[in-house]
Amino acid sequence: MDRPAALTILRGARIALDLVGKAWNLPNTVIGLAFGGATLGFGGRVIVGHNAIEFVDCPLMNRLAPHGAITLGNVILYGRHAHGLGPHERVHTLQGQFAGPAYLPLHALGMSLSLLSWPLFPRLRRPHCGPFHGRLNFMEGWPTRAVLFAECAPSGDEMSRR
Repeated sequence: MDRPAALTILRGARIALDLVGKAWNLPNTVIGLAFGGATLGFGGRVIVGHNAIEFVDCPLMNRLAPHGAITLGNVILYGRHAHGLGPHERVHTLQGQFAGPAYLPLHALGMSLSLLSWPLFPRLRRPHCGPFHGRLNFMEGWPTRAVLFAECAPSGDEMSRR
């Protein structure tokens, strides 16, 4: 088999796996679309990127965490000032494609472990992160490393340029 044919087969396999992962993650995506869709009448905007349908300037996120974002399936909800979080949240979409319906319970478990350890074990805290993102939250470690080592980290004003 020549090289171009092998690359075509690999590309096709990658696309097929991505589609299977998105189908496996669909229950979580439906939840994300419900929350994101509800924001559209209140000033939220929709864009596509970071392996997700992205809802930018979501009123719910602006109220709860204006500098934060949350990933539900292949949907990302951003607060007004959540600049540069796309690469980190993209890793959560890939986690969801791998874990499927178990993603949200796994993330809740990781957040709970982190929250419980927060007051007792200061060494388990991550710098510049809140109590839900401590070192015991096994769903946050890899996305944080992935962004730190990204070749082309977005600039701080990424969301406003979209």
